[in-house]
Amino acid sequence: MSVSAGKTSLGFEPKMAVLMDATGTTVTPEGVRPTLGYLANLQYKPASFGFLLRLSSAPTVGAATVELVAAGVVIKTITLNIIGQTEISSVGGVILSAVTGEADISARVVVGTAADSGITATLDAVLYVDVPLTVSGC
Repeated sequence: MSVSAGKTSLGFEPKMAVLMDATGTTVTPEGVRPTLGYLANLQYKPASFGFLLRLSSAPTVGAATVELVAAGVVIKTITLNIIGQTEISSVGGVILSAVTGEADISARVVVGTAADSGITATLDAVLYVDVPLTVSGC
């Protein structure tokens, strides 16, 4: 059993606008991508990635994924069922062992099959990194 002393929250651009009615990729702008910094020095980095995707209306067609990317490498992919949905959310574990301190981390939405015309969305995403409890001098 691991004991966590706290959580560090790394946020991405809030309410990132996403066009759902065309195929393509929307990604966190470069200037607001977080990095792990000194957290990368931890040997064990339990973490979770969560997001909330709000659609302007419920599509009747379409397919998309939400991805977490570090230094250009996809480290987590969540396939979305967007048909008939106006809000989609998820939180799940992610492995950060290969992510360096200076690697920029981004969230992105990949629209593989376009939704109905005029549908847009916003993405709120966050990466939580558990900071382990360390006991010394025992």
